[in-house]
Amino acid sequence: MEQKDISISVYQANLWATPLLLIIGGITLLPFYLIYGNISLGAFGEIYWFIPSLIAGIILHEGVHALGWMYFGNIPFKEMKFGIHWATLTPYAHCKVPMKKSDYTIGVLLPLFIVGLLPYTVGLFTGINSLMWFGVVLTSAAAGDLLVFWLMRNVSNEELVKDHPNRVGCIIS
Repeated sequence: MEQKDISISVYQANLWATPLLLIIGGITLLPFYLIYGNISLGAFGEIYWFIPSLIAGIILHEGVHALGWMYFGNIPFKEMKFGIHWATLTPYAHCKVPMKKSDYTIGVLLPLFIVGLLPYTVGLFTGINSLMWFGVVLTSAAAGDLLVFWLMRNVSNEELVKDHPNRVGCIIS
């Protein structure tokens, strides 16, 4: 069977994800503002909280990708690779083996829900600015994941896909 590459470069992904990141940020900030009347950064705005929170959130985000692929795709940890695309400062988790598109999709989207929308929602309902901001930033950080999801929109859930080794997207086997 012929393989089909459905990926874009990391540079292209960052170009597409940037406006999406801003849109997601705006959409998530609006409800908090409408409920509480402000969207101050609170403690999250302090550099000594922001930087460690961001680093921890990014590590958690990439780890959740891997855990999703390992659990739903039944993939061993040794098939995971982690790193940073230094030219664009883009962290990544990469699965080296193919899996069903449905399992791959879960791993792609899981960080959006667990690391982004869950803390955002808790922050929204409790009024905790710092937690809301953490969720906004990490929901916005999932813009690239949403791009991968969109790139795969015409792929059947039963088809085997393999995470692209150095681009954003996957290869259909």
